[in-house]
Amino acid sequence: MRRLPELLVLAVCVVSAAAFTQLPSAVAGDVSWLLPVATPAREAPRAFAAFFIPAVLVLLLVVFRWAQSARGKAATSDALPSWLGTPGGHAPEYEKFTSALDLILLCILALVSSIHLGMLASALAWHGPISMLVGLVFGIVLAAMGNVMPRLRPNPIAGLRTEAMLNDPTAWRNAHAIFGRLWVIGGTLVIVVALVAPRYSLIAMLAVVLFSVMAAPFVSRQALGKRHNSAT
Repeated sequence: MRRLPELLVLAVCVVSAAAFTQLPSAVAGDVSWLLPVATPAREAPRAFAAFFIPAVLVLLLVVFRWAQSARGKAATSDALPSWLGTPGGHAPEYEKFTSALDLILLCILALVSSIHLGMLASALAWHGPISMLVGLVFGIVLAAMGNVMPRLRPNPIAGLRTEAMLNDPTAWRNAHAIFGRLWVIGGTLVIVVALVAPRYSLIAMLAVVLFSVMAAPFVSRQALGKRHNSAT
């Protein structure tokens, strides 16, 4: 699990390099295969089409790994507000939730990679079920992130990072258990959409994320209120 993000980025880079020579000199950035409506396609040089997203993936991976290093931990701890850490305002103890953050990183990289590979497949006129495969990745990513949410501990990177939540581990745990269930259910629905109406997969995923964002304040208040009531 620890090196899966690196392996994924390496695989995307290899596939992109292999596809580079097969691409036309100008590649149309057509994403109509991902949406239920036609979209205007803008052309880009094949080098940009093949290697821009892999470069972004490499950058994300390098930054994330640097943040996990001793130097990165020190730098981020100094830059963060005093409350944006573990309970009590101490520096974030990343080692306590490294596996969960690694899985989140893997999910983000998989999400971006699937769109990039889908665009390459479309540019190469591959007639396979591109929309369905990318939609399945969307759903699996949501469900996987929902599964990892209950295992997160207060941290400055992922989750409902308000001062009250970060300083109340019980409320944090309750809120993220609710969010985890929402995202698992949402991911399952996206998978169903990908199988039935694949061009609506992106819209379904964005709807789940938007609903989660809108529900966040309510879930936070409920978790904090429940914690306060139990304490009294």
